[in-house]
Amino acid sequence: MIIAVVNESKHVTTRDARAMVEACAIQLERDVAPAYERRPWPVKLYASRARVPSTSMPLVIADDHTELDDIEDQPLGYHAEDEQGRRWGRVFWAMIEREGGSLLGPGLSLSVILSHEVIEAFVDPDVNLWAEDASGVSWAYEPCDPVQARYYRIRAGGRMVSVSDFVFPTWFDAENVPGARFDHLDEVGAPFGVLEHGYAITRSKRGTIGTKWGARIDAATKRNAAKRHAWARSARRRRVAR
Repeated sequence: MIIAVVNESKHVTTRDARAMVEACAIQLERDVAPAYERRPWPVKLYASRARVPSTSMPLVIADDHTELDDIEDQPLGYHAEDEQGRRWGRVFWAMIEREGGSLLGPGLSLSVILSHEVIEAFVDPDVNLWAEDASGVSWAYEPCDPVQARYYRIRAGGRMVSVSDFVFPTWFDAENVPGARFDHLDEVGAPFGVLEHGYAITRSKRGTIGTKWGARIDAATKRNAAKRHAWARSARRRRVAR
C-alpha cells in the first residue's frame, strides 16, 4: 500500500507539500512502523489524483470541505473507507489556518494533521479496530488522538517539519510489564491514558460510542473530535470515495 498525498490546496506550495510528505515518510519508516513491528508503507507526493495508482490510498490536501465533500461536518482531517473497501483521507489547510495553525509548525500545523492521518491510516487502514480494557470498554485504534497536542520535529527537505506524537501498541494493552513505554515522546503513564488536550473514542459493552476527554480540552477540539469520528469511524461507509 502507498499513501499517495495529492496537494490540491490553492495556498500550499509544492515545496511545502514535498517537505511535509518527506517528514511523514521518515516518521513512518523510522518511528511508527518499528513500534508496531510492521513494514512501513511508502508515503509519496503525486501531482494529481489522476496519477495516483488504483491500489494506493489517496490523501488529499485541500483548503475547505466544499471543494471535495458535500458534508456538514468540518473536521481538520480524517481517513475513511467506502462501501467498496476503498480507503482515502483528507486534510484541510484553510480550516487549520483559521484555528491558528501554521504549515510546518511548531504547534498545530498542516504537517502535524497530515502526520496524524498518515499514522492512523497505517495503523488502522480499515477504520474498524478496537482494544478492550480490563473493564470491558473498547477503545478505538486511533494512535494520535490521545496525544494530539504533542508533536516533535523532523528535518526534511532542508527544513524542520512538525509531526504528531503517537501511542505505542502497549497503550492498547491493559497488561504490560513494569517500565513499559506508551507513546513516542514518553509522556503517557499508563495504558489508555489520555493527555491534556487529547481524547479517545470508546465503546461500551452495550455498543454505545463515547469519548474520553483529556484535561483542559476546549470546545473547538470537542466539536472537531466528535465530527471527525462521526465521519471517520462511526459512519465511515456512508459515502463513496472521490
